[in-house]
Amino acid sequence: MPELTADALITEVSSAASAARRTPSLLEIAGYPHLENVCSNILAFFLDPRGPHALGPLVFEALLDFQPGTIAGQARLRVHREAVTSQDKRIDILVESPEIVVGIENKIFHSPVNDFRHYSDFLDGLAAGRPTEKILLCLKDPGAGSFGGFKVLKHRELGERILVRLPFYMRHADTRFVTHLLDLINALDNLAGGSMDRMFLDTVSRRYDEVLTFLGNLKNLKTHMRTRTEELYSSFVVPPPLEESSRGSWPKANARYDDEIVSVAYVFVRSPRLQAEIAVEAVLEPMGWEIRMYPRTGIDIGGLQAAVGSAVRRKDARDDRLQFGTRLPYDADSSAVLAQFHGLLGVLSAL
Repeated sequence: MPELTADALITEVSSAASAARRTPSLLEIAGYPHLENVCSNILAFFLDPRGPHALGPLVFEALLDFQPGTIAGQARLRVHREAVTSQDKRIDILVESPEIVVGIENKIFHSPVNDFRHYSDFLDGLAAGRPTEKILLCLKDPGAGSFGGFKVLKHRELGERILVRLPFYMRHADTRFVTHLLDLINALDNLAGGSMDRMFLDTVSRRYDEVLTFLGNLKNLKTHMRTRTEELYSSFVVPPPLEESSRGSWPKANARYDDEIVSVAYVFVRSPRLQAEIAVEAVLEPMGWEIRMYPRTGIDIGGLQAAVGSAVRRKDARDDRLQFGTRLPYDADSSAVLAQFHGLLGVLSAL
């Protein structure tokens, strides 16, 4: 097998990854997909067949794996959130009608360590002879354990059941709420990890050794970048009347995030003239060094740019950093980087 150049390897693997990439749901964009309360609120809304979604008993039928159209007495179904038990514990969702009682405990990332035996006894007592269904909704199989008669149902399986039944209810449905329901299904599927795209797996498998070599070289590059910025910030000299409040570098060696190829040395200074705190950064990327700054408190980006004038620039109106000087090559001597960095500090001190 011919060896790939780094460029060819990146192109091939990234092309496969692009094909595998999932689109984010609105819940993920908002930052809420992992919150059980948010998920349970949405589920409870769609479980109520009388809701404004006009999907009738679609989600309830999917939950119990009934055939579409088999739920009678829709108006008699009552959906409750955080149903309080006889021991003042709470069941996430309770659905009750004269014909059935359904208890649902919804788990996203939390472990199923609830008192399921008590929940089960409470539901049996509440049912007073009516049939009961006890469901533990999970992203993934919780493994072996005693769940007090609660049946495990994975969110993905519930989503598949909903999608199969959805055409039956589309005629009268409010399409806005159909979009919301599909968004929830997509968000939970993404949280569960989805299924890895075969094209991406095949590409990485075929180029396994080269991918490992590339990742090792990338790790070494990040370490080198981090070393350079860690060495740099100790040489910063803050001229008066600027007042230093902090200095350092990021990311650290034990950083929890590792998805960017960048390392930054910074100093936070307070400008008495502007009555603002400003971050000044020496940013190292594979393309080279840039000296940037941005306001932390007391002034916005536009005000800072107006105060400094033509000495700084923004790449575009959305950029939240002001650039100073010219980009320096990656292997530029530290003295050249410091000279440009101190040049920006000098501009701020002269205001």
